[in-house]
Amino acid sequence: MQLGLRYCHGRSSIYRQILEHYVDQYGEAPTLASFQQQSPEDIVRWLHTLKGHSATIGATAFSLRARELQQDWHNLDERELNSRWQELSLHMQRIVAEAREYIQLYQAHP
Repeated sequence: MQLGLRYCHGRSSIYRQILEHYVDQYGEAPTLASFQQQSPEDIVRWLHTLKGHSATIGATAFSLRARELQQDWHNLDERELNSRWQELSLHMQRIVAEAREYIQLYQAHP
């Protein structure tokens, strides 16, 4: 989270707003089954957006994972896709939990 705050030049109120948007956007990770109902292009676009937003908040390692899945999406078999999706979803849940914690701390001590 510190990296994301640096991207905002230490302005915690701006960073909090960015985190709130991130939580609104990614707080409920879609299931793979529901996700696969979209076109492959939409899925890749969503992963690209997730990658960029994650980098913006300072979640660099997660952003790299999203990028790898985005690049590999069309070449994965069902088993590998399920495994990589579960890994991404769990990591995303942790990022969202950290973001929520930061938001709560900021609200308690602006």
